[in-house]
Amino acid sequence: MVDIPAKVRFNGDDYTVVAIFGMAFVDAGKVASVKYPSTMFYLMSHAFAGADLDPAFEIPSHLEYVGGYHFAGCTGLREVYLPKGMVDIPSGMFNDCLDLMFVKLGPNVETIGDFAFMGCKNLSLVIGDDCPSDMFEGAVLPESVCEVGGSAFSDTRIECVYTDAEIGKRYDDVPVFRKRTDSNGLKRVRSGFVGPR
Repeated sequence: MVDIPAKVRFNGDDYTVVAIFGMAFVDAGKVASVKYPSTMFYLMSHAFAGADLDPAFEIPSHLEYVGGYHFAGCTGLREVYLPKGMVDIPSGMFNDCLDLMFVKLGPNVETIGDFAFMGCKNLSLVIGDDCPSDMFEGAVLPESVCEVGGSAFSDTRIECVYTDAEIGKRYDDVPVFRKRTDSNGLKRVRSGFVGPR
């Protein structure tokens, strides 16, 4: 277990720990869990890239920002519950996480970056808080999502993405998108979108 302190002393001065710097644990081998202080709100890019994470590895609920490719190439990670405060899922955040199967999005997510889940070959379900309980495969995005980047779901088991968001600019390299018109009917739309915030 990695236990990150809330304060550190350097050259006689005390500093509050608010972030894990980029590449801090890159290719770190086995990381069972991390104890984050309540002062930490930021995880910078590539911090855990290539690490072997425990299947129950948790992302702290008070996080506000996670950098790109933060968990890229991680093994072991199977289920992810994103914190409610996260607004953006950055580019490549889970790129090539081969063991990842399930992601639950927080209710405030607005953007899913380019390549966010690309190469997660076992990923079959991405849901928001209001997801139908009978969903077994696909992505059901919260209404707050207004942008999905190129190749965000490429090379995964996600074949359909359901959303109530307005469909705008389209990309051609992500799965088929379907618009939820009501609880019974679905209207097919093209893949990828950028809608109004």
